[in-house]
Amino acid sequence: MSSKENNQEQSSSENLLYQRLILFLIVFSILVLGAVNTQRKILFLSILALGVIISWVLTLIIIRTAKSVDKKSGGKLIRLLLGYLVPIFCSLLLTMTLVVGSFGFVDPYLFNVDVKPVQLENKVDEIKNAIKNQLKPKETTTKNFKSIDSVINNDSLTRAREKNLLRSGTNKKNDSKYFKSIDKVVR
Repeated sequence: MSSKENNQEQSSSENLLYQRLILFLIVFSILVLGAVNTQRKILFLSILALGVIISWVLTLIIIRTAKSVDKKSGGKLIRLLLGYLVPIFCSLLLTMTLVVGSFGFVDPYLFNVDVKPVQLENKVDEIKNAIKNQLKPKETTTKNFKSIDSVINNDSLTRAREKNLLRSGTNKKNDSKYFKSIDKVVR
């Protein structure tokens, strides 16, 4: 092989490495942004789990490509940094975030936890009292009025007593006392 062909192969291998690294970084940023912008923990963990799998697969592909480039041209510090350290660091970061997130350490930072337990207990008490007030039978505030059933029953009793008194033929003084006592009962 000539040096020109060797340089072309070297340059195409390096381009392939950098393209794969760019793809990895794009996928990594999309996964991080997607996980951070979720509102539910299960979705957060699902995105991270999928991201960990994808990032480690892409990391292994990038490392294999970097090894083949190193064999052809010798290792450079930039290639070491971009071909090995960056993908491994990003994949480890996603893996650690998944582990820490599954134990709930990132919940206060990512999810709305604005209802504190004391506030929650107060809200439960308020709701309980509101339900009790709704379930209580309403008291009749009409002290001056009687129910229609009691008026009908008292009225029919009054008529029956009046008929009995008139039939008995008692004197009018007793009748007026009796009617006054009935009026008091009715009122």
